[in-house]
Amino acid sequence: TRPERIRNFVYYYRNNLYLCRKYKARASWLLFIVYALMDSVKCLAAGNTAAFRVIISGIVRGLFFNPAVESCREESGG
Repeated sequence: TRPERIRNFVYYYRNNLYLCRKYKARASWLLFIVYALMDSVKCLAAGNTAAFRVIISGIVRGLFFNPAVESCREESGG
């Protein structure tokens, strides 16, 4: 992966963790966190601290991410 694209992976980890939390059993999202932490350790061992920070940031953001749901109905003006 190109270095300028690494920062985009924060959304991958955040969104996948959010989806696991929202739609799957607790064991599933805990397993996702374990695998994400294993990914981060691999990055750190390879000397890629930027990817390590991105993964950890994505995990933390995913734990607290709760977007507001917008209505898909249009407001009638008349």
